[in-house]
Formats: sequence, C-alpha cells, structure tokens
Amino acid sequence: MQAILVRNESDPYNADMKTGRPSDKPRTPLGERITALRERAGLSQDELAHKVDSNQKTVAYWERRAVTLKPAQIEAVAA
Repeated sequence: MQAILVRNESDPYNADMKTGRPSDKPRTPLGERITALRERAGLSQDELAHKVDSNQKTVAYWERRAVTLKPAQIEAVAA
C-alpha cells in the first residue's frame, strides 16, 4: 500500500516551516546579542552550532535562557 502525503496549507507546523515553533519566552540580553550577531553573520542556529562544535538545541537554549557560557564556548562563538 502506498502512502499519500496530504498537506494542510493552514497548518502552521508543516514541513515547509523554515524556523521552529515560536518561543513564548523573551530572549535574555545575552541571547539577544547572540541572535543579532548570528543573524548578522548570516548563520542559522544549526550552522552556528556546527561552528562551535555543539548542536542546534544548545544554541536555541543560549538564545532563550539565562545561561553562563564557558570561556571556551565564548571564544568559539566569537570566532
């Protein structure tokens, strides 16, 4: 039996969604700076994560939560 893909264009969480679900939490001041600099560099969260040897979820966490980055992480993000 062959599966048929049915797409509902009104569904906000479809496969064409380029960014994840919008957060209901405001960014922290550090998160705002990381986001602004990442976007200015033209990087996605995943691309930045690869650059700093981490994963996308960690970068998203840095951008949304109050965190203290380790010195090595700060240097990797700044590079």
